[in-house]
Amino acid sequence: MDKKEFIKQVKENIEDISLEDMKNIIIKFSNKIPSSLWKVMLSIIKDVNGTLKMSLEEIDLLKKEIYDKFDEIKNGEVCFNCYSYETGTYSYYEEDLDYHYYPTNEMDNILNRTYEVAVSFVLHKEYSHAIEMFNLILYTDYSCEEVGNPEFDNSDEVYDTFDINIKDARESLDFNLDTLYYYVIYSIIRGNTANKKEKIYEYIGSKNLDIRNVINIGIEEINNFDKFYEEWLDFLSKKK
Repeated sequence: MDKKEFIKQVKENIEDISLEDMKNIIIKFSNKIPSSLWKVMLSIIKDVNGTLKMSLEEIDLLKKEIYDKFDEIKNGEVCFNCYSYETGTYSYYEEDLDYHYYPTNEMDNILNRTYEVAVSFVLHKEYSHAIEMFNLILYTDYSCEEVGNPEFDNSDEVYDTFDINIKDARESLDFNLDTLYYYVIYSIIRGNTANKKEKIYEYIGSKNLDIRNVINIGIEEINNFDKFYEEWLDFLSKKK
């Protein structure tokens, strides 16, 4: 069965169910869902019972924590590493080189924590704060130190230092960069952002990202999404 049929049958079967039985269903379902959905489910429950709201003090403390960490990045105290490797192709009789970028442990911790806080803001319906945190990840200039390929070089020598952006290291991140964009798009649609389609385009341009994937990102439904999606396709066609 497809999702619509599944939801239809769920609604039919819980229509006359008692409150106690409903609680038991939720507990049993909670035992089945993967850990990746625990925060989502708790957010939905808290939203229903009215306890989801984040205080301004809590928001400010979380944002200060992240901005303090990004100050370390901007000051070059925390960086990425990279090393070159041969690609197997040649130009002018020399083998071309490419680079593998990867975060240091400190960088990894900061990026993962920032992503975690941003997602938490999304699940608490604090969309503007979520976008602010995601923007730190997306638009920061990261210092990168070139070191030797660990397959051949076990020294600590740094051969060069230069700036990169987060897309250079996307394959080495613990989170999926496309999923991050979907969180941003969802936050734009559900939030108070003006000119939503223009704003989304600023982030993803004509990238091969299907914005229909945002439907299940947050805890709030996107009203009239089918209409918005058709308008988005029309918007893209005019941009091209």
